[in-house]
Amino acid sequence: MASSSSSAAAISSPRRKYDVFLSFRGEDTRNTFTSHLHAALLRKKLHTYIDDKLERGDEIRPALLEAIEKSKLSVIIFSKNYASSTWCLDELVHILGCKERDGQFVIPVFYDISPQDVRKQQGSYADAFAKLEERFKDCMDKVLEWRDALEKAANLSGYDYSNKAGTEADSIEKLVQVILNKLDCKSSSNLKGLVEIETKVEQIESLLCLDSPVVCNVGIWGMGGIGKTTLADVVYHRFSSKFEGCCFLKNRLRRTKVLIVLDDVNDSRQLELLVGDDLKFGVGSRIIITTRDRSLLDEKVDDDQIYEVKGLKHDGALQLFHLHALKNKSPTTVYTKFSRKVIDYIQGIPLALKTLGALFRRCDTEEDWEKELNRLKKFPSEKIQNVLRLSYDGLEENEKECFLDIACFLKGADVFTAKRILDIRGFFVTGIQILIEKGTTTIWTFLKVFSLFPILSVIELSFCKHLTKVPDLSRCPKIERIDLYGCTKLVRIPSYFKHLDKLTFLNLGWCTSLKFLPELPVLRCLQAEGCTSLKTVSSSRNSLTQAWDKYELFRGRFHFGECTNLDENARTNIMVDTRLRIMRVATAPVNSLTQAWDKYELFRGRFPFADHQNTEISDETLVSTICVGNQIPDWFRHQNKGSSITIKLPPDWYGTDFLGFAFSLVVADNAIPFFLSLGFMKIVCKCNFKTNSGQSHEIIYPSFIPFTEREGKLSYLPFEFIFVWFSAFALGEGANLNRSTSFYNLVTEVCFEFNAGDAHFGDRLTVKRCGISLLYAQDVDTI
Repeated sequence: MASSSSSAAAISSPRRKYDVFLSFRGEDTRNTFTSHLHAALLRKKLHTYIDDKLERGDEIRPALLEAIEKSKLSVIIFSKNYASSTWCLDELVHILGCKERDGQFVIPVFYDISPQDVRKQQGSYADAFAKLEERFKDCMDKVLEWRDALEKAANLSGYDYSNKAGTEADSIEKLVQVILNKLDCKSSSNLKGLVEIETKVEQIESLLCLDSPVVCNVGIWGMGGIGKTTLADVVYHRFSSKFEGCCFLKNRLRRTKVLIVLDDVNDSRQLELLVGDDLKFGVGSRIIITTRDRSLLDEKVDDDQIYEVKGLKHDGALQLFHLHALKNKSPTTVYTKFSRKVIDYIQGIPLALKTLGALFRRCDTEEDWEKELNRLKKFPSEKIQNVLRLSYDGLEENEKECFLDIACFLKGADVFTAKRILDIRGFFVTGIQILIEKGTTTIWTFLKVFSLFPILSVIELSFCKHLTKVPDLSRCPKIERIDLYGCTKLVRIPSYFKHLDKLTFLNLGWCTSLKFLPELPVLRCLQAEGCTSLKTVSSSRNSLTQAWDKYELFRGRFHFGECTNLDENARTNIMVDTRLRIMRVATAPVNSLTQAWDKYELFRGRFPFADHQNTEISDETLVSTICVGNQIPDWFRHQNKGSSITIKLPPDWYGTDFLGFAFSLVVADNAIPFFLSLGFMKIVCKCNFKTNSGQSHEIIYPSFIPFTEREGKLSYLPFEFIFVWFSAFALGEGANLNRSTSFYNLVTEVCFEFNAGDAHFGDRLTVKRCGISLLYAQDVDTI
């Protein structure tokens, strides 16, 4: 059953090669009516099959049968001697078979013979069948088949030219119009899968003003994938028969009444080149232009001649999705429920609905549908993303940034608010009008935010003062940087952030309502300065441990300055995480770590957030943490009040597993409490190594610059701060310390002196306490 059904489907839907097939008796009409009709059809650009062979045998050729099957419409020209040709009669039988089997149109033409004579086989047809019955007396079934075919054909609605009223030219023109109307109807009936198309075609027809003699331009605009080209194609084929010439791109037919469709125009120069002056075209010409950019239509199309293609309504979207998702299955209540869930994500965009439907076509059970839906929520289809990016990719950089801000975070905001926020964030607000003209604002209506997020790697929301929660970024596999600086009403960071394994930069500076910070992934930069309500900070130990092999991620800077409400557990977690990072960086292969610095350029003036001011920090600083407090972490075993400390070193301090020194300071600001720039603050460390024999060697570590310029502008230190850092220069190799290994094996004492200066305001900062930690590879196991 399956195979026979498949065969029937194949037969009932042949690929159409010809518009018209002409069946005629050559000796009667080849050089008169038929030749004139053929020429008229060709002028209308109709692909017409005509058998030019003058000699015919007794049996119809296979190629001729195939030509009949691959034609949309057959014209049977009955003439006085038509019935005397078995070839013509076999053509007739096959044509009627195609009509019954796949709905081929058939138009009988009665040329110099009446329909009555054909229907009842009278006159010349009676004489012809008398001879046929004698010739095929042993095969009368075939004769009866021919008689039956003639009767059926004569009963069809056709064109009677038996009395030859009027000129032949007029008759042929009328017949051609009948054929064109039939083919237009055939085209309309072959719109399977084009949901809501008829209403749109009717609206375009009204804009075309087909009865007007003036040259008319009509614009069709809308976002990518909305169906502009499909609509233009249907309109083109529906009305092309009403014009002397037509093309779907750029034929230049001067002074001819033409129908031209210019598809997907994206540059005004294309319009000028292809259309130019209306005077180039004949009276009654129509030019249809499709584009995503409405502004391109302004020069050539009147406002009231522009049609905006909108997305399908909910029922239409459901119908189109079912056509592509359910194959031949009827939509049950359960499938309809699933379908509504799916189209809620992409409402109305035909190309996206077709693509999405194809993804569900392989789902055979309800469980399969549920799994596919969940998969798409977590990992959106790349094909769908490509459809949705059609309009986005054509935008300039400013408009892309405006679009993403509005689509993701300002949806529902009034234009004034959107413009104000975009202006604050440094974008040109003219981008909003450009987005409207390019049709991209339509996406706001049709898409859930998740459809956009897979294309994002950076989210910049600084100073969004009304933002109370972070949008759902759980489906953002490529997100690397998030800036929430100055979002003063933001109250929490979602727990799923720890699963954003590509996230390396998070700016929470001055999120003054933020109270809790969950476990985070292995960040390379976390700014939380000014989070005055922040009390709880979870440890990221699990994330750090799981990413232990990715040592290039452990270098970074972590700023909790002015977080005055941190509890003791939060401070402990911050410093334990810092120690883990320092130990991982200290034990990493030196060459590999250097390559990582070059790759990320974190401290080379390329800090990723808002104002892009100078963010340089000394290249040798690998890990740094700033936190409000006055207690140096316990793991700094050597501590002292003031700005200096002297350490007695054990005999084997400079062993093969020695990694270097980590530093910690408690610093207070002596300035009066108003904002002064700390952007130029630097901490200098002098180190003097001594032996029992009186030898000494002094080195100066590269300056540690804890603040970026922007942080410094917004900060002063009304409280005591803890600084913890580790520098590449502290790696315990003789070459780095500028003395031989044998010298350091004799060192028994080392003195460190710290100075926290400000290049603009002198010694306004006081080091209240300092701490040193000697790092050894074996310590990793004890953390």
